[in-house]
Amino acid sequence: MRRIIFIGALALTIFIIVFMGMHRVSEKLTIEDKTYIAKILEEAGYDYKSFINPTTFDAQLGVISAVQKSGFHTAKETGRAGDLNSAREPKNLYAVSAAYCGDRARYMDKAFRLLGLESRFVSIYEKRDGKNIFQTLLSRGGQGTQSHALLEVKTNKGWMIVDSRHQWLSVTDSGDVISLSNWSHEHSWSSQYSSQTPYPLLEKDFYKIYGLYSRHGKFYSPFTPYIPDISWGEFRYNY
Repeated sequence: MRRIIFIGALALTIFIIVFMGMHRVSEKLTIEDKTYIAKILEEAGYDYKSFINPTTFDAQLGVISAVQKSGFHTAKETGRAGDLNSAREPKNLYAVSAAYCGDRARYMDKAFRLLGLESRFVSIYEKRDGKNIFQTLLSRGGQGTQSHALLEVKTNKGWMIVDSRHQWLSVTDSGDVISLSNWSHEHSWSSQYSSQTPYPLLEKDFYKIYGLYSRHGKFYSPFTPYIPDISWGEFRYNY
């Protein structure tokens, strides 16, 4: 009997690992990604080859700002970049005129990786009505729970927040960098790099989850409903 239970538990564990692996959002850069990242940057007026592997903080800040601006240049409006159950890679962003936060964040994440900067995708969810994080994740946006996708990029001064809906970076007037872990909206942000204020959800209490690209499973292949789209490499930052 114990042997049967052990075999059954082992089989279930293997199934879960394989199943979740099939639904993993890949961090790998493809040749197609590299081609379209270069196109997006160049059409925004930047020579991407000069951005590779920035070493000083000023150089890193310049690259981060340029990548963010290029994401807004290629998709200027706010709207969905393609239907559900469709790819959301740099190629797809290049082909549309409007995008939501997750669409631009995916492009920027891959662009930062291509240019030699460590990046991590973050989803934030509004804390509301006493709901815990699991209740929040099960709530739909239309039911009053706001969500937003953005990035953190590692600089010589620490992790910097890079927004995907507002042209805003978490760099203060004094040149300090604020991460989500040390977040406070009471700082005076540098107008040199931020033409807008922080996205409104950042002004509220929120949960943050690294590596969660969607709750519903309809943004990345194999598009299985209700199986979250997760990058396990980035998800580890939650622990």
